[in-house]
Amino acid sequence: MSNQAGLEKSKDYIKWLEQSISNEYLNLYEYSEFSNLSPIGSGSYGSVVRANWKNTDRLFALKTFNNDKTTLKEIVNEIKLQKKVDFHENILRLCGITKIEAEKKYCLVLEYADSDTLKNYLSNHFNELNWDDKYPLAFQLTSAVEYIHDYDIIHRDLHTNNILVHRKKIKIADFDLSKKIAESSNMSEMFGVIPYVDPKSFNNQYNNCNKSKNYRLNKSDVYSVGVLMWQISSGRRPFYADGVEYDIGLALAIQGGEREKIIDGTPIGYSGLYTKCWKYEPDERPSMQDVVSILRSIIFPSQRHLFNDYKDNNIEENEDNILSKSSNINDDLILDNIINIINCEDCSSLRSSTSIQSNNIDDSIQTKSRNSFDSTFTNNITIMFVDKLITVIIKKHDAGYTFDQIQELINQKILQLNQITNNLVKWLSENQDKLKYIWFFGLFYYYDIGIEENNSTKAFELFSKAAVDNYPIAQVYLAKCYNGGYGTEQNNSYAFNWYQKAAENGSIIGQFYLGYCYEFNIGTGKNENKFINWYQKAANNENTIAKLYLANCYKLRKGIEKDELKAFELYKILSENKIADAQHQLGDCFYYGIGTKLDKDQALFWYENAIKNGNTIVKHILEQKYNKKIDVKKNKNVEIKIHKTIYLEGLRQIGINNYNGQNYKKAFYYFQKAAKNGNKLAQYNLGNCYKNGKGVEQNKRKAFKLYQKSAEQGYKDSQFELGYCYSEGIGTDINKTKAFELYKIAAKKEHIIAQCILGIIYESGECTKIDLEKAIYWYKKAAENGHGAFKLYLKSTEQGYLDAQFQLGYCYDKGIGTDVVKIRAFELYKMAAEKEHIVAQINLGSLFEHGKGTEKNLERAVYWYNKAAENGHEIAQYNLGRCYQFGRGVEKDEVQAFEYYKKSADQEYLNAQYQLVHCYSKGIGTEVDKIKAFELCKMAAERGDIIAQTGLGILYMNGKGIEKDLEKAVYWYNKAAENGCQYALCNLGACYQSGIGVEKDENGKGVEQNKRKAFKLYQKSAEQGYKNAQFQLGYFYDEGIGTEVDKIKAFEFTKWQLKKNISPHKIIWDVYNNKISRIIDQQL
Repeated sequence: MSNQAGLEKSKDYIKWLEQSISNEYLNLYEYSEFSNLSPIGSGSYGSVVRANWKNTDRLFALKTFNNDKTTLKEIVNEIKLQKKVDFHENILRLCGITKIEAEKKYCLVLEYADSDTLKNYLSNHFNELNWDDKYPLAFQLTSAVEYIHDYDIIHRDLHTNNILVHRKKIKIADFDLSKKIAESSNMSEMFGVIPYVDPKSFNNQYNNCNKSKNYRLNKSDVYSVGVLMWQISSGRRPFYADGVEYDIGLALAIQGGEREKIIDGTPIGYSGLYTKCWKYEPDERPSMQDVVSILRSIIFPSQRHLFNDYKDNNIEENEDNILSKSSNINDDLILDNIINIINCEDCSSLRSSTSIQSNNIDDSIQTKSRNSFDSTFTNNITIMFVDKLITVIIKKHDAGYTFDQIQELINQKILQLNQITNNLVKWLSENQDKLKYIWFFGLFYYYDIGIEENNSTKAFELFSKAAVDNYPIAQVYLAKCYNGGYGTEQNNSYAFNWYQKAAENGSIIGQFYLGYCYEFNIGTGKNENKFINWYQKAANNENTIAKLYLANCYKLRKGIEKDELKAFELYKILSENKIADAQHQLGDCFYYGIGTKLDKDQALFWYENAIKNGNTIVKHILEQKYNKKIDVKKNKNVEIKIHKTIYLEGLRQIGINNYNGQNYKKAFYYFQKAAKNGNKLAQYNLGNCYKNGKGVEQNKRKAFKLYQKSAEQGYKDSQFELGYCYSEGIGTDINKTKAFELYKIAAKKEHIIAQCILGIIYESGECTKIDLEKAIYWYKKAAENGHGAFKLYLKSTEQGYLDAQFQLGYCYDKGIGTDVVKIRAFELYKMAAEKEHIVAQINLGSLFEHGKGTEKNLERAVYWYNKAAENGHEIAQYNLGRCYQFGRGVEKDEVQAFEYYKKSADQEYLNAQYQLVHCYSKGIGTEVDKIKAFELCKMAAERGDIIAQTGLGILYMNGKGIEKDLEKAVYWYNKAAENGCQYALCNLGACYQSGIGVEKDENGKGVEQNKRKAFKLYQKSAEQGYKNAQFQLGYFYDEGIGTEVDKIKAFEFTKWQLKKNISPHKIIWDVYNNKISRIIDQQL
């Protein structure tokens, strides 16, 4: 980050401090009213001084800190955390803030601890302490840590230097600050706290089960507490020896199981407790609640089975505290805590916040048995759970969780409850007084959780009710229903409007989906790249999906300048946060050298990580790219024994027979039986039933999931179908990148429709670079399957597949697997075009323009080109440029033509780039600029455009706008000729015919003309139907140049020009020197 950016951040934190003072969130003390300042500590963060207030005996600790951005950020964070909990007696109180005007520095005004740190207190007073003194210290320490854990705050750095003692009472200090600032401290300071640090964290391995890392950090505090309890019992630092510093050897020893020995005379219960706390595995350590409970029973054995007094108002207060004062990163932990309360055998152990703050640890603890808890308690606990789950869901959505992930989250949290889901559904049905409960109840219908009836209409109604009253997340779900036709008729205009309302109401996920609508033209027309603005806005709010889509836009130059380096950086950031789709893309970056150096080892690393994090598509990519099989753990229910496979296939065949006989309900029944046992073909068949509403209510989301299950098992039809779902947004969000990958996987397995779609994608450059060679390759692969491909398109079209309608039209248009039938091609293109298929719109425009399959209608051609151009398609923009340039179907407007060519060229469409050469060269719609013309021509030529290569040869040949260079002219003619350009072949033939720019002798002059070579070049060009080459070939036959005289062939090749009396040599040079633009226009 630049210094300027750092300065701006620092100003932001200072502004927050000033506003907190203004809002009376923080007390402001005048620095001039402090006196007798005496240093008592210092560190990398700044220093601490003791001071008297207003010349009285009252003492405070003033903590000054450097106003650099990093320290300021941590100080602000410490204030926020400490303000939540500093009213607990055993937590050092934050009294307020003061400012040293002369130094422009802020100071925290803290409660002063008169007995220094716990380390020094034990060192100086241990001989005076007995167990009546040690127990209170241990109990105060554990109850304070338990209390901050209740607020979902994890200290992270508990040791005797940041635990203070004031009047024989523990005071915990430095919330979340010491760890952060210690990162810049010297090594000896870091080693100084080694004995207190959880050895499990040395390798940052917190996760050996499916629980959160925050839970592991919570248990790290427990480890530290265990060591501190030992130190309270011994009076000395752990592993301390005179003159010996803590070092890496100690860390390794602790990690290997080394622990301090129990001090003689320590009560067995006490030593047993702290040894449990410092167990190596976090799951084997008790929670802080358990530590406090056990310690209480040790100190007060007669009160072992007693519980704190319960009051209804304390539940309400506790709920408010938990819900309003938690930090974002620990929402899941709070949910788990609430679930534990609900599931607890002794729910009465819920403590009131006031009892925790008791000034004396031996205050009487009142009791109330479980039977005295009435329905009010249960209701309040349910409210706490539902409210917190709602908060978590919205935050997860805003952070980038998909709808499927949200469904898994809800299922997971509800399954943790030892109650049947129906109880929660019943509670929700009876508590529809708040918008959030109305929306949340809708989720149970939407995700089919605990609802016996499959009622999508009910979900739609509940979302509508909350959305109309302006509840943003309900507006997002309502839009989703309209977009997918879930519980209502599909209406993309309504979907767009509700996404827009949600975004305007501050919903981050709403911001993303508004951008999504603009990108894929859902319910909106011209977008003028607005989707980039909304993706950026959501990305700025830390939405990971928006960042991923933004990275794709940078990579594919969609709506924004192409920046592969920026795309790579975004993929890398997301990958490090374990976003599987980003890891897949990062793997591609390394594999193909996109935005970074080609590194197939790194590519493999990220592909494997993507698989670990749930991206199943990559498994098939690895098989194809690395010939590497990935063992994916299978559900035991899916591991079908061989003898059962035949039985399941039999069930599926019965289903097929019923389906073909239009007995869809029976077909559905048999498909379902086979699919439940893992038959991948049956899963595909069942998906088709849900998709088309055959034998069951239509449910595209269920169809998508079934295709997904089948595709994971490698079934190519499902892989294709899954690609189609991603392409068109059927049962999931549109994701063209995933669709492209799945089409590639299916195409390589000889899926014919996938092969043809792949050809179209490479030709149009919809979600990859335009690559005509690959497009032709895949078209040929599909064509090799001939009539079979045609039949598949026909079948798919009957089922209503949009892409298949287009592809079938393409088959009729090009004669793939059938005769060329332009009328049928026209009809199918029209069907697909009216459903917003962009390439179909372009092809339909072309048929109207040339009068093929329909009457010629230039106005309709322009209409369809416009429709596709509005969606930003570069070929449509190029075609519109031609129409405006020559006045075809629209009033001639060369300026407008130039603008359309430029838009298309900006998307790297080669034909448009070369057309700009012509515009700059001739001053069409712009000023004549020979230099720009040359630069664009060279750029297009270097990218492989054969017309540009030919044109560049002409420029070097004639020296127009550049220095004449015959060798370079021949070089570019050769490049174009190698790619089969008929014009270049002919012109190169003329060079060899006249000895221009070809081989030289030692004097630099042209050697004997190579007329034989010239003849062969004319022959190649003539074979492609180029009439000028044919005429020149006739001339060679007539004169016997480079071949034997053959008057019959001479006549055949020249008869079309005999009446014009034009020299064949003049024809060639007139064409290339003066009329190149006309020929290019004809070719294009």
